[in-house]
Amino acid sequence: MAPGVVPPSQLGVLALATIATMQWASHDPDARRVARTMAVLAPLDKRRVSRVGGVSLPVNHDKAGVSGVWFAEATEDIPHGAPSVSSRLVVCLYVHGGGYCGGTPWQGAESHIRAIKRFNALERERHGDASRRLVFFAVDYPLAPDAVWPTQLDYVQNVFVWLNGGTAGERSAKAAQLVFAGDSAGGHCVMHLLMRIARSPVLSSLPLQPRAAILKSPWVDPNFVFPALPNSTDYASKTVNDNFADSVFGLGECADRELIKFPGEKFSLPPHTLVTAGGGEIYVTSIRKFVALLEGREDRGKNLKYLEYAGMPHVFTNVPAIFPSMQSEINEHDRAVGEFIQGSLVDVKEM
Repeated sequence: MAPGVVPPSQLGVLALATIATMQWASHDPDARRVARTMAVLAPLDKRRVSRVGGVSLPVNHDKAGVSGVWFAEATEDIPHGAPSVSSRLVVCLYVHGGGYCGGTPWQGAESHIRAIKRFNALERERHGDASRRLVFFAVDYPLAPDAVWPTQLDYVQNVFVWLNGGTAGERSAKAAQLVFAGDSAGGHCVMHLLMRIARSPVLSSLPLQPRAAILKSPWVDPNFVFPALPNSTDYASKTVNDNFADSVFGLGECADRELIKFPGEKFSLPPHTLVTAGGGEIYVTSIRKFVALLEGREDRGKNLKYLEYAGMPHVFTNVPAIFPSMQSEINEHDRAVGEFIQGSLVDVKEM
């Protein structure tokens, strides 16, 4: 944190010390090294899935060109490898963040499971044996600088097609409904996938279309058109933003600048959209502006919701439970995500 910043009361000493260390490390000009540093806590995600009452299954479909991880409350909910799959399954296609230079499909695993459990609990309360079940499929896409934009978008689009049948034969998930979600760069990717679908007769005609989108601390402004929040309590910095953006977009050389512009005017909205952010993150100014643009549009969908958590850093929900001072906000956020997904389906006819 910058000198003179007053630490928010929501953050404990361990969390503040870790954030300060990661922010210092983020000024390294080597994007790959920064990505490795910022992912230092990622191995904990794999171990904690079972701790929060969930299961996971890595998937690598060479034929379909799809790689990622399924997350669910119970093994029988996971479609890949299951002898039979319920048509009442709701699949959340999840795109992880990391500036397209780092991150893994395992990050935020605890957060996924908590949202899944909240959704499933609400469904059981309201529909009993006829309830839907929620699973996440977190995409393992190629990273920059080896893979530059829009390779990541192309890969996630392929997963969307795969969930609709694609090259793998029958629709892999046989899902009742589909939801998109992503954090940081993953949120950026989700926004541009939605724009691609809207502009493509082929993609928009697929039977399984996104019912809702959840954007966690979305990277809506890689060019920093809007200034970073001054005196933020964040582990990210403008330096790492610019290094990541240059590595993945090549900013001065990007052939299609529409793909990296601030997307508020052209972002294609699903029926329901949830945007969340930390009140202490450097991107909160641009995220607020993005939400304001969406709120002013006539085609904003049935439900647009924005949740901001005071003092929290960028994608704070990906932080494991070793920081107890953040756990209340994390639990509240994940509960809200599960409730939002469940609420987005209340007017959907059963399949």
